Amino acid sequence: MNEQKLVNKAITRGQLVINLPVIIILITTIGVFLSFQRKLGYSEYFTLLGLLSGFILSWLYWSLSVARWKVWAYSNVNDLELLKNEAVKANIIWPESNFFNRTIIYSRSQRNQLIELENKNYRIPFLKIDKTDLPKTTVLKYPIVNTVFNLVLPVFMVSVGVYLILSGRNIIGGIIVLFSLLRLVKALKNLVNKNEIIITLHEKGITIGKDRFGWNEIIEIEATFGVAGREDQVLKIKTLNNVFNLSIGDYNLPADEINERIYIYRNMGRI
Repeated sequence: MNEQKLVNKAITRGQLVINLPVIIILITTIGVFLSFQRKLGYSEYFTLLGLLSGFILSWLYWSLSVARWKVWAYSNVNDLELLKNEAVKANIIWPESNFFNRTIIYSRSQRNQLIELENKNYRIPFLKIDKTDLPKTTVLKYPIVNTVFNLVLPVFMVSVGVYLILSGRNIIGGIIVLFSLLRLVKALKNLVNKNEIIITLHEKGITIGKDRFGWNEIIEIEATFGVAGREDQVLKIKTLNNVFNLSIGDYNLPADEINERIYIYRNMGRI
């Protein structure tokens, strides 16, 4: 199976067994505390305690489930670097330097398994894309699944915050509304950018929005990771008359695979 398909399968599994339960635990815990606060007439700080409890319980579940998922994913994927980049992008794990990665709870058996799998997989050469698996065109864009998730969750949390404010819990409600609106604004910006620039690769060349360039017009083209890895990756293109530095950190493919596809399409165009 193509390496990207293996990674995609691992990411989908991670979203189902980690991300989804984390959200359910967080929302359920807050809802339970809100219900008790309303029925028993506790102060507004009881709701704040519910919010804190929700984050702690969801974090605890994440810390335990990530360890199990990593053992499974490392056992089924060869390109661990690609897997890690995709997992960070899908919000399954944090970037390697992030503090929260230190809070993952491993058993001794899991830790030994991961060490063994990392040593084994790093000796396996990167599996190149099978030309027969490559589609006629590759579209680089912001994934619609991420768009929906990043829009729906802030809207839901804004509704929760407004409900709390109307119920007299102004402090906690205001905090939730503020942070949710910031996240919603970021998601809307990503949505606008997605509509503005869609990049298409194919054997005849590359299309950037409405502009088309044949491979014979392109002097240099390369996708590169930024300081933060995939989060701020850039596609650099130099044509006969233009220079493009396109931010593709939120797009659907990592820089290394984009470069590989460029190489294959470009050589297909020369045949």
